[in-house]
Formats: sequence, C-alpha cells, structure tokens
Amino acid sequence: MGNSDRSSNGSPPRCPERDNKRWGATWKLLDKDTTLARRAVVQQSLRKRPRPRNPSTAWSRRQVIPSLLALKIERRHGFAPENIPQELPDQWFRIFWTDANCPFPPHSRRFRRTAAILLVQAAEDMDAQQAAEYLGFPPGTKLLTTPAQQPVAASSDERTDELRESLYRLVDHLAAIPAADHIDYRHRRRQHESWHLGDDAFAELVKHFVAVNKRKPAAPADQLHEALSALIWSQVTGSEPCLAPCFRPPFAAPGCSTTRTDPAIHLANRLRLDKPRSPYSVLLPLLADHAAHLLATCQQAASSMAPMPFPQVRAVIIE
Repeated sequence: MGNSDRSSNGSPPRCPERDNKRWGATWKLLDKDTTLARRAVVQQSLRKRPRPRNPSTAWSRRQVIPSLLALKIERRHGFAPENIPQELPDQWFRIFWTDANCPFPPHSRRFRRTAAILLVQAAEDMDAQQAAEYLGFPPGTKLLTTPAQQPVAASSDERTDELRESLYRLVDHLAAIPAADHIDYRHRRRQHESWHLGDDAFAELVKHFVAVNKRKPAAPADQLHEALSALIWSQVTGSEPCLAPCFRPPFAAPGCSTTRTDPAIHLANRLRLDKPRSPYSVLLPLLADHAAHLLATCQQAASSMAPMPFPQVRAVIIE
C-alpha cells in the first residue's frame, strides 16, 4: 500500500485482530485509519442503500386482519345477516381481494372469517363478537385475534382505504343480488346442526372408491368418515368443515377439542383441494350429489312434500 494510504500518524493501516479477521472488520478499520480520499471511497461502499418498497411486505398479513376489524362499516341494505355464510365462497373472495402483490391462499380461514364478520356488521348493527356468534363460530375461541398482531403504521392509511373500498365492492355485489336468489345460511346451519353422514351412505362411497381405484382408501375409516361428513355439511351450510357436527358430541367424544391439526380435518382440507392425481377426487362428485340431495329434501319438507329417494351411486365403467 502506498504512502498516500498511511494513517494520519504515519503508521501503516492496522489489520484486524486474529480472532476478528473478517472482511467486514477490515473495511471498518480501513475506514478509520486511511486518508480522507480513501475513507470517502470506503464510506461510499459501506453506505446502506434503502431497499425498494414492496407493497406486500409493507402490508403484512398480520396487519390486514386487525386493520379490517378496525374499519367503521356503514349499514347497507339489500341483504340480511342470514345471507352471509361462515366461509366466503371463492367468487366472493375474488371480488373482495384483488391485490396481486399480496395473494392469499384460496382457503385462508382466518381472513375469510374476518370478511364474513364484517359483512354481517354491514347488514346489521352488531359488534364483531356478536357477528361472530351470529355466524355460528364457537364463543370464547378468540376468533378475532391473531398471533402477535402488529399496529398499522400511519403510512398505511392508503392501504386501509383500499381495504375499505374492497369491502364495499363486495357489499355492493351482494346488495345487487335479487332477493329471490339470497340464501338463508343461518337456517341451513340450524337445520343441519346435528347432521352426520350415515354408515350406509359412507359404505357406498367407500365401495365406489374401491371400484375406481382398485384398492381401499389409505386413510383410516373413522377419519375418512368424519372428513366426508364434514365436507358435505360444509357444502350445504356454507360453513367451515372444521366446525361440522361430526367433530362435536354426540359424534365426538365429550371434552374432545378439535384443532386444525386433527387428522380428519386435515384430510377434509386435502380432499377439497381436488388435486388431479388424488385417488379421493373420484368421491367429490358424489359428495356434491349428497349435498344436493340434502338441500332438495329440506326444500320438500318445507313444502310438505314426500322426501326424495337418495340418488344412486353413479355407474363406473372400468375398461
């Protein structure tokens, strides 16, 4: 190193100690001991450059839900609270959330719950907890909190406005639906609050699975029974499979707590993803048939008509 690189006291630049001999420490020592010209070059190299602002990182998922719950929702007409399901249908979810920079998974449970609660509040004068209980969520389960909620920064006001606009876009969509096409989801939940897939119907589904796949299901029978029952109930009531009656007494053991890690709930979530190579995909059309049969039976009962016979399992042609 030339004379111009000597430190101000005439001695050569010091090297870092042996136990701290790293490039980062070397740059810091050079920054301290070299000439002003060389120091300017070092400082320019070490200067921290601000990272480009990414909307998806500036607006984290932990901020979205508390920010939604903090919104002041104006009362809207055109739909009633009973017209809101526990879990937003995919079509409603896509109308509400259109931010391509921060996509949510199709079945983002906590986020869809929050949006449903806000829609109930838009239809009726309720607080968030009252709206959650109206939708049939179990009380005292802390549905309205998220782990380590972060306060929304003041710079996020623009994003908060976007959330409010997205919510009202969905509210306007629901208000435009003709009254005759509205569904009373609360009535459906009450009507099927103790429904469970019967043993004979479950046996028919397993028989169909074996006929198509040439083998028995890998999942244990009791878990598969609960998963299929939860999926049918979910389609009928517009609710989350994890809240199905099969996971509560008398079908479940008293005192048994159900979580997202429950094997049957995990299986139900896997089944409704409808992956092409899944052997269980052959059951999904039959589950839709069961759901349609339940709805038709309920409508007939309301009209004092005789119940419909259960639809036969579809014929399978195996070549």
